[in-house]
Amino acid sequence: MKKFFAGFGPFIILATVTGCSLLTSSDYPNNNESELNIPVPQPVQVRVANITDKTADKNVQLIKSVRGEFPLRIIHSNDTHSEFSKFPQHAKAIQNLRQNSEHSLLLDAGDFTSANVTQKEIDSLANAITMNFLNYDVVTLGNHEFDQGEGIWDHSALAGFIEKTNFPVLSANVDLSPNEHLSSLATYNFTENTGRGLIFNGLITEFDHEKVGIFGITIYEDFFDDPGNVNFNDYTTAAKEAVAYFEEAGINKIIGLTHIGVGNDRRLAAAVPEIDIIIGGHSHVPALPSDRANRIGDTLVLQTGSYYESLGQLDVVFNKEGKLIEFNGQLHPLEYFETDTEAEELLNHLNKSSEVVGIIPKETFESITISQHVLNSLLLKANHVSGQTDFSILPESSINGTLTSGEMTYGDILNLLPFYEKMIIIDVTGKQIKQTVTAFEQETNQQIYSSTNVDLTSITDDRIYQIVTTEEALNSHTSLAKLLINSKITKTEEIGFEIFIEYVQSFGM
Repeated sequence: MKKFFAGFGPFIILATVTGCSLLTSSDYPNNNESELNIPVPQPVQVRVANITDKTADKNVQLIKSVRGEFPLRIIHSNDTHSEFSKFPQHAKAIQNLRQNSEHSLLLDAGDFTSANVTQKEIDSLANAITMNFLNYDVVTLGNHEFDQGEGIWDHSALAGFIEKTNFPVLSANVDLSPNEHLSSLATYNFTENTGRGLIFNGLITEFDHEKVGIFGITIYEDFFDDPGNVNFNDYTTAAKEAVAYFEEAGINKIIGLTHIGVGNDRRLAAAVPEIDIIIGGHSHVPALPSDRANRIGDTLVLQTGSYYESLGQLDVVFNKEGKLIEFNGQLHPLEYFETDTEAEELLNHLNKSSEVVGIIPKETFESITISQHVLNSLLLKANHVSGQTDFSILPESSINGTLTSGEMTYGDILNLLPFYEKMIIIDVTGKQIKQTVTAFEQETNQQIYSSTNVDLTSITDDRIYQIVTTEEALNSHTSLAKLLINSKITKTEEIGFEIFIEYVQSFGM
């Protein structure tokens, strides 16, 4: 399948990548560029795009859509290694780039965890919460997600991260069946929904009837630390199988999300030319398609660098046949962005994770489940907003684990409610509630939890109830989203874990 590329125009040079040294193929033994006669990349210059105009890009995309073309913006990161100092700028940059684009994906190519094996548990919680806040569409796993130090095979921290995510984690070549912590989270298949808290081979996502296939790849060869009881299969074979799956499903726009190093990305592009775009990680070097070395046949290869230095942006256009006809890749140094206020507040909560928020008295704490405490906090907050909310509901997956004591720290609450979900109030019939709950529980084997003041089986079919839940919970599954159909909806900016913090604080210390 031959494709034609046309650039968007010359780059405006405003800044140069600093703070990372370029690696040669000798730095990674399996990254031998000479096998493909591809030169080692030269230092890449980047620009800060004009992303303040919220209409210009969308207008261009609308024109292309009318012509039957499909424009897509990929926003990407890799190798951030739990370096959160620029997280508020990262959030602002993502927000701006998304506002500019009708169709966008936010991807991370792995190694969001640090190399410090002594802080894996803290890293896992912080990364899950911050990535949930940013609404990543999908991530893959890097080598540092697995390393535990020599002879240490406990992957409970990685399992904890995956269980807390509100997006799918992809890795098509990893075999987790020997691992006691991860085996139950691996599906070894492809998903078409958000896939919260699970590992898949790939994801099929859809924009206005245009489907895009994304698969993930992780490699552990030549990395220094012991990955433990996890097996890594041949990544080229896994990629070919993923491509075959997508093509059989009629999908002709394919993205590889990899953590194998830029040299291996190039070899993968040569071996599996059906891949349109490879968003990679591990090499800690910026890679853009403006460098001919990163266009392997018709496949684009990109990386951002490392440690939140830059955010990557790739704008592409596919024609009616699914062929790439335009591309423009660039990096945005985060130092040039303002900070996002909400992201700063979230970072402040994370920095106070060991501080005690409050203490629910023992008798009160033990009188109901922790899930019902959470639901009651939502109900109390909703009644402050509307004054007439009947009850609250949440799916089981919105509440992560449990607590054994009424004394709670910020870290306890963030661990319990890591999904950064915003409260939503809806007016809906009893019949619709019962039908939705039944369908959801049958399809997912999850329960719907409700506040202590209601029995969902006894509500009246033709009565209108005002209920409170979270927008993200409803959007996490198609059956739950049906509650939004023909309902009166009141959206709020109230965040679930912040509501629960207020609830716990109301009991004092």
